[in-house]
Amino acid sequence: MIGPMTELDAINQMLAAIGEAPVNSVGTGLSESRLAQLQLERTSREVQSVGWYFNTENYKLSPNNKSECQLPRNCLKLDSQNTHYVQRGGVLYDRLRQTTKFNSPVWVTVVLGLEWLNLPETAKRYIVIKAGRKFQADFIGSPTLNQFHAQDEAEAHFALKQEELEAGNYNLFNNPEVASDLRRSSSKEAGSGSTLGYTYEQLLGGYD
Repeated sequence: MIGPMTELDAINQMLAAIGEAPVNSVGTGLSESRLAQLQLERTSREVQSVGWYFNTENYKLSPNNKSECQLPRNCLKLDSQNTHYVQRGGVLYDRLRQTTKFNSPVWVTVVLGLEWLNLPETAKRYIVIKAGRKFQADFIGSPTLNQFHAQDEAEAHFALKQEELEAGNYNLFNNPEVASDLRRSSSKEAGSGSTLGYTYEQLLGGYD
Protein backbone atom coordinates (compact mmCIF):
# COMPACT_ATOMS: atom_id res chain seq x y z
CA MET A 1 0.00 0.00 0.00
CA ILE A 2 1.27 3.44 -0.94
CA GLY A 3 1.29 5.83 2.00
CA PRO A 4 2.94 9.08 3.09
CA MET A 5 6.73 9.24 3.10
CA THR A 6 7.96 8.62 6.64
CA GLU A 7 11.10 10.10 8.12
CA LEU A 8 12.70 6.66 7.93
CA ASP A 9 11.80 6.44 4.24
CA ALA A 10 13.54 9.76 3.68
CA ILE A 11 16.63 8.69 5.63
CA ASN A 12 16.88 5.46 3.64
CA GLN A 13 16.70 7.43 0.40
CA MET A 14 19.62 9.53 1.62
CA LEU A 15 21.56 6.42 2.63
CA ALA A 16 21.00 4.96 -0.83
CA ALA A 17 22.57 8.11 -2.28
CA ILE A 18 25.89 7.16 -0.65
CA GLY A 19 25.61 3.47 -1.45
CA GLU A 20 24.48 2.34 2.01
CA ALA A 21 21.84 -0.32 2.73
CA PRO A 22 18.49 0.75 4.24
CA VAL A 23 17.96 0.56 8.00
CA ASN A 24 14.98 -0.39 10.14
CA SER A 25 15.70 2.28 12.75
CA VAL A 26 17.93 5.31 13.13
CA GLY A 27 21.24 4.66 14.84
CA THR A 28 23.05 6.80 17.38
CA GLY A 29 26.32 8.68 17.60
CA LEU A 30 28.09 9.09 14.28
CA SER A 31 26.23 6.35 12.45
CA GLU A 32 25.37 7.10 8.83
CA SER A 33 21.64 6.96 9.57
CA ARG A 34 21.93 9.44 12.44
CA LEU A 35 24.02 11.82 10.33
CA ALA A 36 21.44 11.56 7.57
CA GLN A 37 18.68 12.36 10.06
CA LEU A 38 20.54 15.45 11.29
CA GLN A 39 21.00 16.68 7.73
CA LEU A 40 17.33 16.05 7.02
CA GLU A 41 16.34 18.09 10.09
CA ARG A 42 18.65 20.97 9.13
CA THR A 43 17.31 21.07 5.60
CA SER A 44 13.71 20.83 6.77
CA ARG A 45 14.26 23.82 9.06
CA GLU A 46 15.89 25.76 6.23
CA VAL A 47 13.07 25.06 3.78
CA GLN A 48 10.28 25.67 6.28
CA SER A 49 11.82 28.98 7.37
CA VAL A 50 10.74 30.48 4.04
CA GLY A 51 7.13 30.33 5.23
CA TRP A 52 4.64 28.25 3.24
CA TYR A 53 0.88 27.87 3.27
CA PHE A 54 1.13 24.77 5.45
CA ASN A 55 3.22 26.30 8.25
CA THR A 56 2.15 29.95 8.31
CA GLU A 57 -0.61 30.85 10.77
CA ASN A 58 -2.25 33.85 12.40
CA TYR A 59 -1.69 33.74 16.15
CA LYS A 60 -3.29 35.65 18.98
CA LEU A 61 -0.65 36.28 21.64
CA SER A 62 -1.77 37.30 25.10
CA PRO A 63 0.58 38.91 27.66
CA ASN A 64 1.67 36.65 30.53
CA ASN A 65 2.25 37.69 34.14
CA LYS A 66 5.44 39.46 33.00
CA SER A 67 3.46 41.42 30.38
CA GLU A 68 5.34 39.51 27.68
CA CYS A 69 3.83 37.72 24.68
CA GLN A 70 5.44 34.29 24.51
CA LEU A 71 5.85 32.88 21.00
CA PRO A 72 5.24 29.19 20.18
CA ARG A 73 8.33 27.07 20.87
CA ASN A 74 8.42 25.94 17.25
CA CYS A 75 8.22 29.48 15.88
CA LEU A 76 10.88 29.83 13.18
CA LYS A 77 10.15 33.46 12.43
CA LEU A 78 7.53 36.17 12.39
CA ASP A 79 6.13 37.36 9.10
CA SER A 80 7.32 40.93 9.52
CA GLN A 81 5.59 42.30 6.44
CA ASN A 82 3.58 45.41 7.34
CA THR A 83 4.32 45.07 11.06
CA HIS A 84 6.82 46.41 13.56
CA TYR A 85 6.89 43.26 15.67
CA VAL A 86 9.89 40.91 15.68
CA GLN A 87 11.01 37.85 17.60
CA ARG A 88 13.43 38.42 20.48
CA GLY A 89 14.46 35.57 22.76
CA GLY A 90 11.23 33.68 22.29
CA VAL A 91 8.98 36.66 23.01
CA LEU A 92 7.42 39.43 20.94
CA TYR A 93 9.38 42.67 20.62
CA ASP A 94 7.88 45.99 19.50
CA ARG A 95 10.49 47.85 17.46
CA LEU A 96 8.60 51.14 17.56
CA ARG A 97 8.20 51.21 21.33
CA GLN A 98 11.47 49.30 21.85
CA THR A 99 9.99 46.97 24.43
CA THR A 100 8.80 43.42 25.03
CA LYS A 101 6.00 44.62 27.31
CA PHE A 102 2.37 44.54 26.15
CA ASN A 103 -0.89 45.49 27.84
CA SER A 104 -3.28 43.69 25.50
CA PRO A 105 -3.36 40.70 23.12
CA VAL A 106 -1.61 41.02 19.76
CA TRP A 107 -2.29 39.23 16.48
CA VAL A 108 0.79 38.17 14.52
CA THR A 109 1.59 35.88 11.60
CA VAL A 110 4.07 33.16 12.57
CA VAL A 111 6.03 30.62 10.56
CA LEU A 112 6.12 27.33 12.46
CA GLY A 113 8.58 24.45 12.27
CA LEU A 114 6.51 21.30 11.74
CA GLU A 115 7.40 17.69 12.44
CA TRP A 116 8.05 15.50 9.40
CA LEU A 117 4.71 13.67 9.60
CA ASN A 118 2.82 16.98 9.39
CA LEU A 119 4.45 18.11 6.14
CA PRO A 120 2.73 17.75 2.74
CA GLU A 121 4.27 15.26 0.32
CA THR A 122 5.49 17.99 -2.03
CA ALA A 123 7.50 19.57 0.78
CA LYS A 124 8.86 16.19 1.89
CA ARG A 125 10.05 15.37 -1.62
CA TYR A 126 11.83 18.69 -2.02
CA ILE A 127 13.42 18.47 1.42
CA VAL A 128 14.69 14.90 1.00
CA ILE A 129 16.20 15.65 -2.42
CA LYS A 130 17.86 18.83 -1.18
CA ALA A 131 19.09 17.09 1.99
CA GLY A 132 20.23 14.03 0.02
CA ARG A 133 22.37 16.12 -2.32
CA LYS A 134 24.04 17.89 0.61
CA PHE A 135 24.50 14.65 2.53
CA GLN A 136 26.09 12.86 -0.42
CA ALA A 137 28.39 15.79 -1.18
CA ASP A 138 29.54 16.08 2.45
CA PHE A 139 29.85 12.35 3.07
CA ILE A 140 31.56 11.14 -0.08
CA GLY A 141 31.95 14.04 -2.46
CA SER A 142 31.58 11.78 -5.49
CA PRO A 143 28.83 12.77 -7.94
CA THR A 144 28.92 9.31 -9.53
CA LEU A 145 27.07 7.80 -6.57
CA ASN A 146 24.48 10.54 -6.34
CA GLN A 147 20.94 9.37 -7.08
CA PHE A 148 19.66 12.93 -6.67
CA HIS A 149 20.40 15.49 -9.39
CA ALA A 150 20.09 19.26 -9.63
CA GLN A 151 17.20 18.82 -12.06
CA ASP A 152 15.37 16.64 -9.52
CA GLU A 153 15.75 19.36 -6.89
CA ALA A 154 14.61 22.09 -9.29
CA GLU A 155 11.53 20.10 -10.32
CA ALA A 156 10.59 19.34 -6.70
CA HIS A 157 11.01 23.00 -5.76
CA PHE A 158 8.89 24.11 -8.71
CA ALA A 159 6.12 21.64 -7.78
CA LEU A 160 6.09 22.98 -4.21
CA LYS A 161 5.80 26.56 -5.46
CA GLN A 162 2.93 25.61 -7.74
CA GLU A 163 1.12 24.02 -4.79
CA GLU A 164 1.78 27.17 -2.78
CA LEU A 165 0.12 29.32 -5.41
CA GLU A 166 -2.82 26.95 -5.70
CA ALA A 167 -3.28 27.32 -1.93
CA GLY A 168 -3.66 31.06 -2.44
CA ASN A 169 -0.51 32.32 -0.73
CA TYR A 170 0.46 35.03 -3.21
CA ASN A 171 2.67 36.79 -0.66
CA LEU A 172 5.42 34.25 -1.29
CA PHE A 173 5.60 35.30 -4.94
CA ASN A 174 5.95 38.96 -3.96
CA ASN A 175 9.34 38.01 -2.54
CA PRO A 176 11.89 39.19 -5.20
CA GLU A 177 14.22 36.25 -4.54
CA VAL A 178 11.43 33.69 -4.92
CA ALA A 179 10.02 35.43 -7.98
CA SER A 180 13.43 35.49 -9.65
CA ASP A 181 13.98 31.82 -8.83
CA LEU A 182 10.58 30.91 -10.25
CA ARG A 183 11.33 32.80 -13.45
CA ARG A 184 14.58 30.86 -13.85
CA SER A 185 12.80 27.57 -13.17
CA SER A 186 10.00 28.21 -15.65
CA SER A 187 12.49 29.43 -18.26
CA LYS A 188 14.58 26.30 -17.85
CA GLU A 189 11.54 24.08 -18.17
CA ALA A 190 10.40 25.91 -21.31
CA GLY A 191 13.84 25.59 -22.86
CA SER A 192 14.04 21.88 -22.14
CA GLY A 193 10.60 21.16 -23.57
CA SER A 194 9.37 19.91 -20.21
CA THR A 195 5.64 20.04 -19.45
CA LEU A 196 6.21 20.35 -15.71
CA GLY A 197 4.46 23.66 -15.14
CA TYR A 198 3.57 27.13 -16.24
CA THR A 199 5.49 30.32 -16.85
CA TYR A 200 5.93 32.77 -14.01
CA GLU A 201 3.41 35.14 -15.58
CA GLN A 202 0.87 32.32 -16.00
CA LEU A 203 1.28 31.32 -12.37
CA LEU A 204 0.57 34.85 -11.22
CA GLY A 205 -2.27 35.41 -13.65
CA GLY A 206 -3.95 32.01 -13.50
CA TYR A 207 -3.76 28.79 -15.43
CA ASP A 208 -5.71 29.78 -18.56
